[in-house]
Amino acid sequence: MIIIESKRKKAATILKKYPDAILADVTSGAKDGLVKLSPFYPHGGIPVPFSEGYTATCVEAVWQGLKVFEGSDVDISLFQNDTM
Repeated sequence: MIIIESKRKKAATILKKYPDAILADVTSGAKDGLVKLSPFYPHGGIPVPFSEGYTATCVEAVWQGLKVFEGSDVDISLFQNDTM
């Protein structure tokens, strides 16, 4: 079973409620290898859907670059954002 808790909670508080829990921080602020699961982690070379020839640094860059607003189109410059 996966239970999601606030990052603001202390590990001791979570472990008191779920004593057998394995704590996994997958945010951009993680201090271990699980940081690579963050959508902000700059893996590089991520193909942009429906955009042949374009790649992005991270999943978040794809998400932000493909946003379309009234009066503005996609912003391909965001695909290279690596400021995790």
